[in-house]
Amino acid sequence: MKLLVREPGRLVYQLRARDRNSLRGILRLGSQLRRRPPRFTRGPIGFVPPDSDEMLREAALEQQQDSRNSALGWLEDPARCITGKGGFALTLSEGEAETLLQALNHAKMAFWEALGCPDENAPVQPSISPEIETLQQAKEIANAYIAWWVDSLSGDAPNP
Repeated sequence: MKLLVREPGRLVYQLRARDRNSLRGILRLGSQLRRRPPRFTRGPIGFVPPDSDEMLREAALEQQQDSRNSALGWLEDPARCITGKGGFALTLSEGEAETLLQALNHAKMAFWEALGCPDENAPVQPSISPEIETLQQAKEIANAYIAWWVDSLSGDAPNP
């Protein structure tokens, strides 16, 4: 992946076919996993109505779904993800690029939760099944894309 153009309100990324396929696969696989509902705490800020936790959970899950669907739509849209020399040119606004980053993070969290919320600093345990190995690899790939995407939004994008 490579950031080709960075203008106010417009980013153009060059994606190789494998990058585009990986991004689509990560987003789709993450959406197939059942996420734990987000937990919201009640702090000293004030009264929280009893039904607000459920409303917040629903809103958070809907936002996750919307960001994933938007990101997949951009990757599939031939007007946004234009086939060219060396792969695809994906054009996004900065807000859309941030939405894609959020969708990747939601997928990564789904993989992490499906793996049982392992301690990231603990030594890696050997895989015990092909499904676990797939989830571990998907989480690592999502992590790599997230790191690259954060750098591209901050203006420090490496071009691997």
